[in-house]
Amino acid sequence: MSRANRLPLPVATLALGALLLVAASAVELFALWQASPAAGFTAAGSATAGLESAARWSPLNWRYPYRLGRLDRALGRNEKAAQRFRHAIELYPGCGHCWVALAEARAAQGLDPRAELERAVAHGSATTTVRTRTAVLYARLGQRDEALREFSAALGGHRKDRTGFYDQLAVLYPADFVLDEIVEDIDLPSFFGWARRRATPELAARTWARYSRYEDSDRARPWYVDYLIAHGFVHEAWRVAFGSRPGAVAAGEPALINSDFEDLAGVWTRRPGEAGRAEVGGARQRFAWRVQDGRDKAEGVTARVVHCGDCAQGRRALRLRFDGEHNPHYTATSQYLPVEPGRRYSLTAQVRYQELGSVSGPRIVVQGVAGRRGVGGGLEGGGSDDPSAGCRMWVQGEQYRGNSDWRATELEFEVPSDCEGARVLVFRSATKALDRFIGGELWLDDFALALLPGEELSSEEPAQPAAGFARNGGGV
Repeated sequence: MSRANRLPLPVATLALGALLLVAASAVELFALWQASPAAGFTAAGSATAGLESAARWSPLNWRYPYRLGRLDRALGRNEKAAQRFRHAIELYPGCGHCWVALAEARAAQGLDPRAELERAVAHGSATTTVRTRTAVLYARLGQRDEALREFSAALGGHRKDRTGFYDQLAVLYPADFVLDEIVEDIDLPSFFGWARRRATPELAARTWARYSRYEDSDRARPWYVDYLIAHGFVHEAWRVAFGSRPGAVAAGEPALINSDFEDLAGVWTRRPGEAGRAEVGGARQRFAWRVQDGRDKAEGVTARVVHCGDCAQGRRALRLRFDGEHNPHYTATSQYLPVEPGRRYSLTAQVRYQELGSVSGPRIVVQGVAGRRGVGGGLEGGGSDDPSAGCRMWVQGEQYRGNSDWRATELEFEVPSDCEGARVLVFRSATKALDRFIGGELWLDDFALALLPGEELSSEEPAQPAAGFARNGGGV
């Protein structure tokens, strides 16, 4: 090679170093690939061998002894894991993950890990995972103050999804303790969401009582009303939605929302493929009429609020049209009633029907609803989670068959002491009779709910609280 074509010595040295680095990196990556499931090695020995090979090619990389230590921990080799973590710390003393892993390994051996935990906090104070693991270990050691400090610090780092974090806290502590001692005011929205999905109605009520003192809780009010209704606490749901005693019917408060169907916004309509209108409405709409048709057991039924030229009052009414080709078990038009346990009521409505031809005709029914203490459930209930399961009240009105002009219909009912609300619904039972297909129309209008004589509620008389709730703690 001519002198002009020779590389300068520094450049040649750098080029040779780069080639060696690339070669070493390639070998290191191959060793790591051997330890991965992609290589087809699933045994722990193969993973260990691959990581150890990678560590030999990169002896100053602390991550390899740390990963080897975690593998040893998973296999129950805590003493060997502790040695690996110490080696990683020698390479990188500021590794908070390494310090908390060493503390966990020592605790698993029955040794005191507090010194390592202190170093983990010192080096991992800005790392949510380190602080969470540190808090869990402090909690298991019975170090209450230290655990609370670390959990509170870790909570701020779980900004996107705190469900898993709250689940972990609930395993270690009673949920009431978590609310009182760990959750700060700024965390109440996320904790309230977790309580509605994962905890009992009692904890949700305690969280709401604290959260509702803040203005931004208004956006969560409709969700809480949904939750209470789904759990059967209709009386409490009314209080949260309206801030008043629902039983004071005699005082002129409307116990039925949109009883004459004149307010189209007061009807929660749901068609196939559509969202319910009340899903985006306020707390008041949670007590609106729920009208569903055209799918599942409502197949063959069309329910609409339509113009009514001969209504006794107003210009609109609810019309249910049955197509004559189906045998529906229909319960999909309903509204929740905030009735008082132990009281007697009268429910009246105006009805008209045309050509209702089936042995099983539609009717108006009042169904009792009881509060459930468990977790989960849906707005319409069902199965073991049905909020009506603990309240035996099912009052049926007359069946509507044939033809009739507008006339009044009435149901009287007494609310059992174990009920915490009720639901009025349009009900039609499926039948196995030959004349099972139903056709025709049913029109409904001008519902009214009133206490029977002698049952008037004085404005001073306190309503009985639903079990598990303080009536002055509704947050409104």
